[in-house]
Amino acid sequence: SQIKAGVRVQVIDAKSKAPVPSALVQLKPLTPPYEEFQEVTEEGGYRFEDLKPRDDYRIEAKADYYEASTVREGIVIDTVDLAKSTPTPIKLEITPLLSDVHVTVRNTVGDLLEKVAVGLGPESDMTPASGRVVFEDVSPSIEKPYDLTVELAGYAPVNRALDIKPDTQGQLFYEAVELQPGGKITVHVVEKGTGTTVPEPEIRVWGFKYDQQVLGDATGSRVFTNLALEAHYVEVSKEGYLPTGDAVEVEIS
Repeated sequence: SQIKAGVRVQVIDAKSKAPVPSALVQLKPLTPPYEEFQEVTEEGGYRFEDLKPRDDYRIEAKADYYEASTVREGIVIDTVDLAKSTPTPIKLEITPLLSDVHVTVRNTVGDLLEKVAVGLGPESDMTPASGRVVFEDVSPSIEKPYDLTVELAGYAPVNRALDIKPDTQGQLFYEAVELQPGGKITVHVVEKGTGTTVPEPEIRVWGFKYDQQVLGDATGSRVFTNLALEAHYVEVSKEGYLPTGDAVEVEIS
C-alpha cells in the first residue's frame, strides 16, 4: 500500500503576526476529504492528513476583512526521502484590510473640545483644537469590537464598543462623541437611630470605570464628581459600627 503523510499550516496576520482564527484554508489538487475550504483552529492552524506523495500541492488561505487570498505553491510530500518534503508548519500570511478611524468630540452645545483623552483599543491620543483625532491603519475588529474611551475633566467619561469591519483597504470610519457634564454624588454618613454625624467614615463609590475609596471629612461627608451618567454604588464603614450590608445603588442622570 502507498505510504501517506500530512502537512500542517498556520494562517497569521501580516501586520500583527498573530494567528487568524477566522481563516479558511484549501488544499489543491482537491483531495478527499478536503474538497472544500477548512476552518482553522483558534491558533490559526490546520493539518491535512493522509496525503499521497507528490510535489505540486498548493494551499490557499483567506478570511473575511482581509485582502485577496494568499497561496503557497509547490508543496512537496515525499514519504521516501523526508528531507525533500516541505518543512511544516507552513505559515501563510494574509493582509488585513486597514482603516482610518476619525473620532470627533463635542460638548452638548456643539463646541469642539480639545485636550480630550481618546482611546481606541491599545492606542490613545489627545484631541487638538479641531476636536478630532485620527487613528491610522487600524486592523479589523474580528474577534470583538474595539473599546472606544473618551475622557475629559468635568465631563462624564464615555465608553462604547466600536466595530471596525471594512469592505475595502483604506476605508474611513467616522465616530462622533458628545460629552455630557459629569454627574455628582454627595455622601453624608450619620448614625442610625440618632442621626448623629459619623466623622471620617470610610466611603467607597464605584461604577463605570470608577472605583474610589476615601475618608469622609469631620462632618461625615464627601463629594464625588465627574461621574458617568449611570448607576453607581455607595458603601460606607467605620470602626466600631456594624457593617451596613448591601451597597446602595445611586442612578445618575
